[in-house]
Amino acid sequence: FPRMAGGFANNTFNWSQPGHSIEDEWDYSHFQEPMANFDIRHMNALDFLQDPSIIDTEKTQLMTLDPPYFLEPGAYGEKKNQEGFDEPTTRKLATLAGDLAASGMPIVSYNSAHAAPIFEDAGFDVHYNKRRDNFRSRKGSEMVDKPEMVATANTGMTEDDWFRDHEEHRWPYDDLEPRRVVKGSQSTLDAF
Repeated sequence: FPRMAGGFANNTFNWSQPGHSIEDEWDYSHFQEPMANFDIRHMNALDFLQDPSIIDTEKTQLMTLDPPYFLEPGAYGEKKNQEGFDEPTTRKLATLAGDLAASGMPIVSYNSAHAAPIFEDAGFDVHYNKRRDNFRSRKGSEMVDKPEMVATANTGMTEDDWFRDHEEHRWPYDDLEPRRVVKGSQSTLDAF
C-alpha cells in the first residue's frame, strides 16, 4: 500500500506541524504484534514500484495505489494547494502499475476522473465512485460530490461486483461533472 504525497510520508504527517513528533499524536504500539511481519519503508513511491527486491508479483495478493490526484488541489509538500501529481508523474505511475498488472498482480488504483484515460491506456478497467470533494466541501461552503476513478486489474471484479451491496457509492450520472449538493435531504443539482 504505497501512500504517496509530494514531500511527506502520508496525510498523517501532512497534518503535523514542523517539529511535531508523530509519536506525540498517535500511539501505534498496540499494532506491534499483529504487524510483526510487515516491512514498512519510507521511500519514493515510483522507486518502490520498480524495485523487484521489494515487490514479488507472484506473492502479492493485492496492491492499492492512492496518489495525489491528477489535476485536483490538495495540501502536498511545501507548496500548499498544488494540483496533485502532474501528467508525466501520473502517466509514469500508471505505466509502472500497468507493468506490474501485466505480470498478473491484482491492483486497485484511485485517482481523479482526469486520470482515467491514462490508466485505461495502461491496461486498467475504470469505473467511478461517488465521492465528497473534501477540498471544496469545507465548513461554510457548499457541499460537492464528484466522480472518483477506480482503476482495477486482475481483481476478478466487474463494476457491478465492486458496487454490490453499496450501490449508493456508484457515480450515477452519464457525465463526469461535479455536482453541488443541497442542504439536508434535497436532491442533487446540475453541474456547476
